Amino acid sequence: MGRVGIGIFEKSDSAGSAFKVGDLVGRSVGVVRAYTLHKELTDAGVDAIAVGDDSKGMQMLMTGRIDAFFTFGPPGRYILSKMPDGRSIRYSEFRASPYFACFSKAFTVAEAARRMFNDGLSAIRADGVYDRILAKYR
Repeated sequence: MGRVGIGIFEKSDSAGSAFKVGDLVGRSVGVVRAYTLHKELTDAGVDAIAVGDDSKGMQMLMTGRIDAFFTFGPPGRYILSKMPDGRSIRYSEFRASPYFACFSKAFTVAEAARRMFNDGLSAIRADGVYDRILAKYR
C-alpha cells in the first residue's frame, strides 16, 4: 500500500539528536507494548517504557514523563495534530518500511477481494485521493 515511517517524537527543545535506535540508550523512551518496536528498543539496551497505545505515549511525552516516544510517523503526527501543544514536538525518522494489506486464504473470496482492493487503490492513487488522505497525517 505504501511505506510507513518509523522514528522518534521528542520535544523541540530536547538535547541531543538520535539517528538510530542505539542513540536512545540512556534516555527514557516510550513505546507501545504490543508493537514489535518494543523488542527493538530493549534489544538495543534502551530503557523502554511500555504504554498501552500511541495516545498515552504522546501524553507522557507532552507532560515530560518520558524523553522520547518511538513509534510510526503517520499515527504519531495525527495524534499530535489533535493536541493543543502538538507543534512543540519534533519527529525524526529512522527508517521506513513497506505497509501491506493482507487477505486470509481461508476467506472464500480472498482473491476477488484482493483484486478489488488493488483496483481501488490504483484508482485513488491516479486521481490524487491517496495523496490527499496521506497529507492529513503529515
